Amino acid sequence: MLAARLAVEAEAVALPIRGIWTLEQGGRIPSRDGAGRRANPFGGEGHGVAVDTKVAYRGAWLPGLVVARGARNGRETSGRYDGGVATTPPRPMTRSPLTRQSFLVAALLAAPLARADGLADLRAALARLQAQTPLKATLDVKTIERHGEGADAIEKQGQASVNLEDGARGLQVLYARDTLARMEAEQRQFAHDPKAKTPTVWALDKLETHEIAPMASAASTLSRNVDEMPFKGEKADTWNGKPARQLTFSIPVTKLPEQQRKYVKEFDGTLAIWIAADGTPLASEMHVTVKGRAFVVVSFDAVDENSATYGVVGDRLLTLRSENHSASSGAGEHGDQRVTKTLQPQG
Repeated sequence: MLAARLAVEAEAVALPIRGIWTLEQGGRIPSRDGAGRRANPFGGEGHGVAVDTKVAYRGAWLPGLVVARGARNGRETSGRYDGGVATTPPRPMTRSPLTRQSFLVAALLAAPLARADGLADLRAALARLQAQTPLKATLDVKTIERHGEGADAIEKQGQASVNLEDGARGLQVLYARDTLARMEAEQRQFAHDPKAKTPTVWALDKLETHEIAPMASAASTLSRNVDEMPFKGEKADTWNGKPARQLTFSIPVTKLPEQQRKYVKEFDGTLAIWIAADGTPLASEMHVTVKGRAFVVVSFDAVDENSATYGVVGDRLLTLRSENHSASSGAGEHGDQRVTKTLQPQG
């Protein structure tokens, strides 16, 4: 809007006329005085140019008022005009020879801002990142779970690694022989002692297919989220000390399974994505809070947070690090879980 207004005003200054009016859209420029001449409320002859939907006066929008510049007794004047009566006395006005250039420069500077569209840039970047570049990587996972409180609390910690390969044959998850051996030993121990610690098994339980795939190729998951979540807006920001843009989306309650939604009384969810100048995703953060009641007397609340950082290899958008933290309480119970996944590309 600013660029359009400046461009019109700059053009008007260059016209061979003796006065300029900036009017409301649909407003009327004073037509002619009793002598049949173009009327200028401040004296002299003049013409007008209507722009935008409001009236500008000294940089401020004043509905119902007209800004005028005209000639009177050979000198330029300026002031306000309202319903045929000059409400601000005419005063001498000097036009700088750089006026036109200044307006044009301002219009050129404002134009890129007016055209900026972070959402379109993000969509274009995700469309480019088709994940055709072959990938070999190591995926590490660490998990910490805690259920209950006090002396009765149960805590589990796990850690494990798998290898990923993605290429012409699709995504493959490879388990090293020593990893398989540890899983076997832990399962045997657990069969004899239900309280035995099984860190490898606990960690690998968190690596379901729908969680592994976005690590190797994040574009499709981000694209689906962008399509399904209402866009709230964008703002200039920084990421790791470098300029970036932050795009914000609302997460609808429909993202919850239908069976769970009937118990939800309050829901709030947001997704923020930081992008580079060309729209490439740099990082994202998701935050969801839920409050509800089940079986009339049981109330509950839950928080789910997920942060991710991204990197690009060829035409593949990788999730280099993903951390999920979830906490819930209800019916006198409390649970807390944190799962961190790290991807290390090879070669």
